[in-house]
Amino acid sequence: MKHIKKLIALALVALSIFALAIPAMAELRPGRGMVNTDPPVGVGGSLNVRQYTSINAPVIGTLTNKVTYLFWYNSPNDSWLGVYSGGTLGYVMAKFVMLYETNQHPVTKEQAFGPDTEDIEVHDRGNRVRNVQVVLKDLGLSGGHVDGAFGINTLNGVKEYQKKYNLKIDGIVGPATKSKMWITHSTVLMKQGYK
Repeated sequence: MKHIKKLIALALVALSIFALAIPAMAELRPGRGMVNTDPPVGVGGSLNVRQYTSINAPVIGTLTNKVTYLFWYNSPNDSWLGVYSGGTLGYVMAKFVMLYETNQHPVTKEQAFGPDTEDIEVHDRGNRVRNVQVVLKDLGLSGGHVDGAFGINTLNGVKEYQKKYNLKIDGIVGPATKSKMWITHSTVLMKQGYK
């Protein structure tokens, strides 16, 4: 009888772990992205793949830094991304991945540029920066390449944009600049998406 109770308990634990992954798998979309664990973003080296979306979950594999992988997500703003490691779906922390090719199009200002409480500025990386660069490129401003990295060219382009629209010229994409970019370019961003 004790053995049966232990087997039932183990089966319930296995089912609960599996149940955590099932809802997410049904809604996941594919997207390519590059692992970036370099400081100051990460700790360098490789990225652990976890069995489920918890920092305490068992590690089932690793991804190599500066290598492109196919990731699975519900939204590009998720804090965890799915990835197949050794034929098994695992999860990695999204802050160590820059998604650059996805099927998701921003439909709100927050999806395009993040919440108003988070400025976009020099040294930032990711889809929010990429969307700023899409706006700058559409206007022909000096935003550099659309690569998701906020460098000197993007800084100069943001300053030009702020001057053009009579905003505070500080090179930081804060609430006022985000709002103006969304008002003037939401159609372009929705059509272009996070490609």
